[in-house]
Amino acid sequence: MAKVFTNQRGYAVHRGVSAKEVTLWKQKGLLVFTKDGKVDQEASDFRMAQHGKKFRGQEVPINKSAEDIAHQIVNIEGDAPHSKAEAERIKENYLALLRQIEYDREKQKVVPISEVVQAIADEYAKVRGRLLNISSRVSPRAAVLRTPEQVKALIDEEVTLALDELTLDGYDSGAVRKRFGDTPKSA
Repeated sequence: MAKVFTNQRGYAVHRGVSAKEVTLWKQKGLLVFTKDGKVDQEASDFRMAQHGKKFRGQEVPINKSAEDIAHQIVNIEGDAPHSKAEAERIKENYLALLRQIEYDREKQKVVPISEVVQAIADEYAKVRGRLLNISSRVSPRAAVLRTPEQVKALIDEEVTLALDELTLDGYDSGAVRKRFGDTPKSA
């Protein structure tokens, strides 16, 4: 028999009850749902029978063992796609990976992303401060200039100076390297 998945209204029609009754069953945990919210009719019928629910005066016919239905409920939509041995193997592999990350963190081969984000934010703050400082450095000298070309040249010069100071060529990256435990390789 093919599996039937339906919405709650469809299950109400299937059982010959009101949608309100099905909602009450859902609240009591008597229905079995797939991950996408569909009602598994066969598994729900079995669960209803286990709780003594009758439909149209009849017990729900059970054509599978409790073990088969339990296996079906657990395996709906891949909820338990692995055997116990396979699940344990996967768990052990992930634990080994976590231990490797912890080891690499202690050996300073990796760093938490939050520290990298903070270091970048600090660097951006320096850039922002340096660029905002340009206007206070340029304005006294720009006031005496006579042409727009002279003002543009002055601004270009200050922006170039600021950017040169902020590049890795002209910027001491030792603070960032030290923060993450990295030391420059000597030639």
